Amino acid sequence: MKIILIALLTSLPLWAQSPKKIIEQLDEINKPSSNVICAEDSKELYDPSEALKDINSGKLTFLGRSLFPGNDKNLTCVYKSDTAYILYNNCLSSKKECVATDIEVISFNGDIASFYVQNANATIPVSKTLRSDYSMTWRVSVTATPSVSNKLTIEDLKKFKEKHDAVSGGCSIGSTFKAADLSSKAFCLGGVKNPTWNSAAEQFWKEPGEEWYKTQNYLRKVVVETKF
Repeated sequence: MKIILIALLTSLPLWAQSPKKIIEQLDEINKPSSNVICAEDSKELYDPSEALKDINSGKLTFLGRSLFPGNDKNLTCVYKSDTAYILYNNCLSSKKECVATDIEVISFNGDIASFYVQNANATIPVSKTLRSDYSMTWRVSVTATPSVSNKLTIEDLKKFKEKHDAVSGGCSIGSTFKAADLSSKAFCLGGVKNPTWNSAAEQFWKEPGEEWYKTQNYLRKVVVETKF
């Protein structure tokens, strides 16, 4: 239709067309397509509080323990709730709590939320440490991904993780050695812009609240009770 209108406009001299007709034709040419999706219409990113709710949504089913890409030699315990996959990284064979807590939540609806804490005082377990005492690294991130099946295997999850990383699109707050810097701001990579997530993540990062502590202790209990 637009091609035809352009041809009509160019085939007749402007003096041969009425001003009203010219305006109507230009309006038709510039009418936005119904197939265009503006940035404001895109879904909100998976915020930290939603991820905690997904960890606690139903009994966790143990899928196995395996080495995931990028995790050096530390194995990951993989669980599934009613709404997400939970990757408890640094899942030691001794079942002791590692000096660094590294948790990832892959929502069935899309996106990967990540929580990482490592403190200077390694004698106190992270799960027993309050936010006000976080002294080294405290990072909260999200990677934008499509939705996933609730029937993925561990190998499927490894491939999914390899395909989607934060550099390709995601947001984060928290830098190494700056856990105590409350002026830290969230930032995004890969062309992702999501001020709603940034605002929610900044509040959570400053004070994650009681649900964060409860969730850590719940996961610790699950890991200790898991047979592997």
